[in-house]
Amino acid sequence: MTLVTWFVAFALAVAGSWLAPGIPHPHVPKAIVAAGAGGKVTVQWFTVPFNAEHLAELGDGFEWHLGFASLTNEVPLRAGDVAIPAARWKLDVLRGVTADDWSVLLTPFELWQTKRTARDNPAVAEEIARLTKDLAGRGVPERIVVPSIAFASDDVEHLEMEMLLAGYTARARFSAEPAGGMDFALRLHFGTLHRSAAFTEVFEARPLDTTGEIKR
Repeated sequence: MTLVTWFVAFALAVAGSWLAPGIPHPHVPKAIVAAGAGGKVTVQWFTVPFNAEHLAELGDGFEWHLGFASLTNEVPLRAGDVAIPAARWKLDVLRGVTADDWSVLLTPFELWQTKRTARDNPAVAEEIARLTKDLAGRGVPERIVVPSIAFASDDVEHLEMEMLLAGYTARARFSAEPAGGMDFALRLHFGTLHRSAAFTEVFEARPLDTTGEIKR
C-alpha cells in the first residue's frame, strides 16, 4: 500500500499558508493504492474542510458529497453480501435514519459526472439514458450502498482516508502465487465522522492438479 501525494500542490499549500495565513485551506489531492492478487484498488480524494453545522442539518437518506473522492477497483470486490464490479466509482457517504447510521455510497463516476452537468443542461438527459443503458450492459449498477461501522479516532479538520490492508494468502510458504483475493478496510476520517468499510477482492486461484501442482 502506498500513499501518493502531488508534491507540487502540497508545496503550494504550504507556501500559501505561510505567505497568507488568512487564505482558506487548499484542497490538496491525495491517493492510496493497494495491490491485490489480481489488480489494484485506488482511492483518491481532496482534503476538503469539515463543516460541523452542515453535518447537523443532514437528514435521513442524505448523500454527503465527499469532494471529488473516488474508488477505482481493477478487480471485482465484495463487501459482505454486496457485489462491486470492477469500475471507477464516486465515493460518498449516505446518512441513515439516525445521525450515527452511515453507509459508504458508490456511484459510477462517469454517471455522476454526467448528472452534474445536467443541472445546467437539460439536453444531457439523453446522454444519461445512454450511459445508464451502457452501464447495465456491463453489469454495473447505478448505485451501491456498502455497510460501514464507526470506530474511535481523533477528530480531524479535513477529509482523510486510509486503507488497512490484510493482504492475501499465498499458495505455499515463500510462494508469490495467491490462493485468494486480498482483504482490506477503507477508513475515512471527516471531522467527527469516522467510518470503516470492509472489502474482499474476488479472485479465483488457478486449480491444482492431482499431484498438488499448480496448473499452468
